[in-house]
Amino acid sequence: MSLTRKNAFVKIKFPMAADAVIARDGWVCINEGGFAVPGADTAGLKFVGVAAQGMDNTGGTDGGMRIYVYVMGQFKRTMAGLVSGDLGSPVYATGAASCDKTSSNNIGVGTITQVVSATLAWIYVQQVEVIQVQGQGQSDIVAKQDPYTITRADNWSAVTSACELAYGMAIAYGAHIEDANIHDTADMDNGLGVVNAPTDLASMLALVNLLTTKYSAHEADAAKNSAWAYHHAKEAQTHALQAVTEVTTLIGALARINDIKVAFNTHDADNTAHNETDPTHQCNTSNAAWGAIVRFAVRGVAATDEVFVTVRTAGVSGAILDGTSVFVDTGLIGMIFDKDPGTDTEIGYVVLKGQPA
Repeated sequence: MSLTRKNAFVKIKFPMAADAVIARDGWVCINEGGFAVPGADTAGLKFVGVAAQGMDNTGGTDGGMRIYVYVMGQFKRTMAGLVSGDLGSPVYATGAASCDKTSSNNIGVGTITQVVSATLAWIYVQQVEVIQVQGQGQSDIVAKQDPYTITRADNWSAVTSACELAYGMAIAYGAHIEDANIHDTADMDNGLGVVNAPTDLASMLALVNLLTTKYSAHEADAAKNSAWAYHHAKEAQTHALQAVTEVTTLIGALARINDIKVAFNTHDADNTAHNETDPTHQCNTSNAAWGAIVRFAVRGVAATDEVFVTVRTAGVSGAILDGTSVFVDTGLIGMIFDKDPGTDTEIGYVVLKGQPA
């Protein structure tokens, strides 16, 4: 069976209208009496989502049966005359499970997030506000956002890898400058002091900037033509950093700490400037890099809350986003993709208040 839904999470129970028959994966609307009926291009209907199950209330009364409805997710639908330019276009119900880019009564059901072919598309549905309208004992909404575009500042994989490299560099650099065997005199003027492993963007930026200042001063001594304070002779080639201005962003930090590693390792291996034949204090920590884990601050979220996320668009980054896992902690939401989601992936999320353990 081909996939017809993905990232469909939040389900709400709605009372069905008398004699209503709603198929699984069909559109669900609420009539003027407040009861669920099949989707249709009919004035007065309010679209609420996609049926999570098939239900038949034939011969029943209004409210005699209840149906679970997905109010958030992506659903595959057939339409005619689709083109790539339809991405992001709204679509409207034309029948119980059918839709089109136009209709008579404009019963909106969602937005096109992927054009599969000239006759097939993925439709993004987001009707989370019905949770608040229905009320039926559902958890309170703590936060919701649609859409949210992931940025480079959200890439937690990059933060952690840069933290690891900055600390690895601090250890290697500290051992290098204090080594009086490879220097004429140990460089105690450009030490880093007591260094703790950085654990977040702020502490990582501070260490990267400190390494920039101290390494640049140490390397400048090796670049002199004579009168070296610490080095044996002028370096065989320059090992200066590409830039030394203060970095204030994650993008800048990744470029800088990777540059420091390259420059330092070649400096450490320079046996003209040092009394050595082999490099002694190389930094072997992996380069800092963008990765698959993102996280972002969401005010009011607790570790016991439930978070539901659906991916609206994968963007041009080409990330494989099906099967994304989600985690929540105090004040933040996190997601683990199959690969780096880039800077153009749009998501929608809802956080429901959970119960403390």
